[in-house]
Amino acid sequence: MWRTLILVLMLAVAGFPQGGLGGCRARLVAYAVKISPAYQLFKPYMNSIAYTAESVSYWNASGNIAVLVEAYFTRACELTKINWGEEASYYLAVALSLLIDLIPRDFPLENASLYLETIGEDEIIVLEGSVREILGYASRTHPRDVREFCIVYLSVALSLVNKLPLGAFERLIFTPVLRELFVASIVFTSVLFSILLRRKAEYEGVDVEYGHLP
Repeated sequence: MWRTLILVLMLAVAGFPQGGLGGCRARLVAYAVKISPAYQLFKPYMNSIAYTAESVSYWNASGNIAVLVEAYFTRACELTKINWGEEASYYLAVALSLLIDLIPRDFPLENASLYLETIGEDEIIVLEGSVREILGYASRTHPRDVREFCIVYLSVALSLVNKLPLGAFERLIFTPVLRELFVASIVFTSVLFSILLRRKAEYEGVDVEYGHLP
């Protein structure tokens, strides 16, 4: 919540138009998240994702962009795994925003958002391989125009998002409090079953014989 307010103030001072939501960088990132399997998880933080994505344009990031994208995406994975959705959304937004700078182009992207909804699902290719291999593909691909850039960007962005630990059970196991509750519920169920089994045996007048592992 506070991070979103700070970003709004920073972008307002910098003269960012339309509160951040009008920028093509914000629209590209937000659209990629919206059509991804992670949308339901990050839906409450979409405004923050848009503001964060657009604020990256003021970073003047230099050096190896692929390394930065991988680092921020890795952190997003770690935070998603322990159910820190708001914090994970920040790192994911930065990673997907930096990804825009990783794909080579020699044309402006001001009108990129106009092409997004014209791209069919069959045009978006989910890439296999590691995060580093996917980013390598992005850095080697040279789109010929804005629409082709959008296709490449969405393909790479969705390929990354698909690698987030989105499974509910996996996030349950890695979230400290939830993991403890889960283990406690298993122990409680086992104890309760044992008590009920003994009572049933006493009622029927037989001895309880527990199985042993081979």
